[in-house]
Amino acid sequence: MTDWRALTHAYGPADDVPGLLATAAAAGPDDDHAWDDLWSRLCHQSSVYPASYAALPHLAAAAAADTPRRYLQPLQLAAAIIASTDTGGADVHHVKAQHGEAMAQLEQLAIASLARPEVRSDPTAFVHALQAVLAFRGVPAWGNHLDLIADGGFSFPCPSCDTYLTLVLDDTPGIEVAHRIAHLFGHATCPRCTAPLSVTQLVTADAE
Repeated sequence: MTDWRALTHAYGPADDVPGLLATAAAAGPDDDHAWDDLWSRLCHQSSVYPASYAALPHLAAAAAADTPRRYLQPLQLAAAIIASTDTGGADVHHVKAQHGEAMAQLEQLAIASLARPEVRSDPTAFVHALQAVLAFRGVPAWGNHLDLIADGGFSFPCPSCDTYLTLVLDDTPGIEVAHRIAHLFGHATCPRCTAPLSVTQLVTADAE
């Protein structure tokens, strides 16, 4: 049994996490408040804490509930925790071994979610589900950054001249997710210094 009082999250002792998990699991389809509270504590600005990993089995149980809201919210939070590179010095390999059963369940739920009608019909939900699969399979760069497809692009400084640029992925209505993913493996040219740019290297630079 988890001793939440001995664990910490972004704001201190984690003894409030069980209540938030219970509230979130029972939340209605339009109630994001409890999930927002969990995100702010367990994955605050992409940082994770001892309580974050302890929550994984509970998030797996919540994700197993058969409604889109209860399915995707805990799945995405668990994926963000696993994909985080700001772990506060935690031994992630030990954590994954410790929560191996929950990790396996979360991966299978993420894979299954890709076939769900409410996910396949929503490009943003589909990208987030695919992102979760990659996170649980140990691909942190894309587990963290694949949501750039849902966002439509990203900004970055040119490695050669430091000019701040914005790369816009193809957001033409009707363009499939697979087509947008292909843009992440393409190349571009800086309009100022004409240096060649590898989109993949730019996206994954902070995960190396």
